[in-house]
Amino acid sequence: MDRKDIEKIIVDSLFISEKRPGNTVVDITGMRGWFSPFSEPYANRIGLVSDHDVETSIQEAIDFFRSRNSGFTWIVRPGDIDAQLPQLLMKNGLTPSRFHKVAGMHLESSAISGTENSQISVREIAKDEFTEHMELITRAYGAASKAYIEYLYAPSAHHDGVQSRMYLASLRDGQEPVGYGYCSYIESNSVMMLRGAAVVPEHRNKGAYRELIRQRLADACENEVSHFVIQSARDSSYSTCLRFGFEEVCPLELYQWLPS
Repeated sequence: MDRKDIEKIIVDSLFISEKRPGNTVVDITGMRGWFSPFSEPYANRIGLVSDHDVETSIQEAIDFFRSRNSGFTWIVRPGDIDAQLPQLLMKNGLTPSRFHKVAGMHLESSAISGTENSQISVREIAKDEFTEHMELITRAYGAASKAYIEYLYAPSAHHDGVQSRMYLASLRDGQEPVGYGYCSYIESNSVMMLRGAAVVPEHRNKGAYRELIRQRLADACENEVSHFVIQSARDSSYSTCLRFGFEEVCPLELYQWLPS
């Protein structure tokens, strides 16, 4: 894979949920994306595929979601950043999203560096266990309803037409999980994408987040996957990913719009 291939995979994987049952493809000229049953901006995602008449595309997107009383998130690609699209989006009422400045990152390795943290236990859960841990996952994610979290993550396999896996982390001296990590196998299972992961506030900075990354990578290596990608928030997971050997491939920015 060359750098352009990897960049395309990173951007395309942000639209992995486009054809999920219950979603509607957004039919706007020059754009891609979907509209879900949820009004949360991150549940509805769009982005440019053509630079033709961008101002019109922005207004059509706003009109589309305003008529449905729903928010949306706009994925800004590297070339869009260079073309000053963020400034144009903000001029039209969009604001930086919760996950605003993001690094598209890639790791190629057949073995994962770093030793297991003896103070943290990580295990994969089956899809029928998901509802048992909904409260924990919702609390770790933060600022979202349980119904939205279920839409985002459950069931923990195949809901986007790809194999997906959900993990929970626990402290060795406690029984209750303190965080979760999610991943999907894409590109005919040749690439593993690290997706959402979070730890409840009172147990952050104890190593659980790092161990959730390490275990997902290690399990993928056992399945002979050697390419890994992530869209890493610069203000949270970025430095941890660097320590695992991830390299930045491209910058991305996310902006959101909410109805008044």
